[in-house]
Amino acid sequence: MGLEYQCEIESLKLDLTALDQNCLKHKKSQEQTAQGNASFHDFQLRFHIEYLEKENATLKEQLQTCEKNVKVFCQNVEEQFREWIITVKNSIPSLHETSSMCKYVVGKFPHTKEPPFSHFH
Repeated sequence: MGLEYQCEIESLKLDLTALDQNCLKHKKSQEQTAQGNASFHDFQLRFHIEYLEKENATLKEQLQTCEKNVKVFCQNVEEQFREWIITVKNSIPSLHETSSMCKYVVGKFPHTKEPPFSHFH
């Protein structure tokens, strides 16, 4: 009977050793998987950072183009306003000419109690 127990103990020791080896293999596999996942995550982050940097550069270029276009547009608008102001100034008679013309027109009407243009109602 002692020999039988001794064989069973040795068998259990072998099973325990096999379980320890399997456990170590699984731990090593988990560590490698974790390292692989970390490496993949780092790769994804680097890829995403590169993409964002390229997008940022593109957006900066677009912003510069828009700012340039806005500046040119504002210059064109200012120039057009200056031209309109000159045109309006040249097309409107001076205040003195206008008041003289009004006196002339009002002086043409007979002096009546009726206001000018009342007969057009």
